[in-house]
Amino acid sequence: MKKIALAALAAVVLTWLPAEAEAQSASNFCIGVYNKYKASRGPKAFVTGSDGSCWWGAGQRNIAAAQQFALNACRKNRRPGCRLVESAF
Repeated sequence: MKKIALAALAAVVLTWLPAEAEAQSASNFCIGVYNKYKASRGPKAFVTGSDGSCWWGAGQRNIAAAQQFALNACRKNRRPGCRLVESAF
């Protein structure tokens, strides 16, 4: 798995479950990745795959670009069920 990093201000949760619950249900690796995501500067986005993989993108020009960046990373690596869990600016 790749970690996509660059740059945390305010979080905007874009899921029905709290992002922390999503991160805790993922692998220990993804918990670490999620913590790095939370500490990064925005705009940023956190994405998970249904196989337990996780990706993030930060430091993009806007939230939409961060979301697309993280989703593309997940899809590029052929992970199933890529979905946006959280994004922030």
